[in-house]
Amino acid sequence: MTLDCRKVATLRFSGHGAPLSATIYNKVLEIRQKSGKTWFYDLWARNGWDGESPVWRVEFRFKREFLGNLEHPIDDPYDLLDRFRSLWSYAAGQASHSSEEEHELDGWLRYVIPSAADTNRSRWAVHPVWVLVQQAFIEPESEGLGPVVRERKRQRNLEQGLAATVGYLTTLTAWLGGQYAAPDADLSLMLRWLYEAGLEYLEDKQLDFQAEVRKKQARFGLMIA
Repeated sequence: MTLDCRKVATLRFSGHGAPLSATIYNKVLEIRQKSGKTWFYDLWARNGWDGESPVWRVEFRFKREFLGNLEHPIDDPYDLLDRFRSLWSYAAGQASHSSEEEHELDGWLRYVIPSAADTNRSRWAVHPVWVLVQQAFIEPESEGLGPVVRERKRQRNLEQGLAATVGYLTTLTAWLGGQYAAPDADLSLMLRWLYEAGLEYLEDKQLDFQAEVRKKQARFGLMIA
């Protein structure tokens, strides 16, 4: 368990090296402090998120050791894609109803409601929040957010790419020194050097700039005009 400002931020169940482990963490906090994946906000907002409340993410991690010991072992990535739902059900359980309309318990990890009337924890009812977790792989109605998410990702990648480019340029400028690093030199001087040096590099490596761009567009699934 980890804390942030004395509040629980992460819960871990079993170790990272275990065949099966789980982590539950504050996704809003993780986005703000680490990943910057703000396109999640649009997805949550469509489901009633108020923009401030914490959103908890549940992750299960299956090691190769676990996948290889299944009744029908998984040793191919394509097989794994077809087994996500069954693996999730194994880890989180499946919500079902008994005659008393109470959720029965199953799954490797459970979040239940304690009952003073019954000391047998295996019979305690699944918490409604965990029932939602169990239903993670039930097909939702299309939300039409694909374009919004892609644009958010594109903007994030552009920001990161720009930061990396400026970092490389300042490093190159420091290595070049001379007029490029003079107190009155600006970015345009370095960009002119980059243009000429870049053309020489492409010619030396027998590369075509536009062809390389097309390869990257195909690699990252970007629209090719």
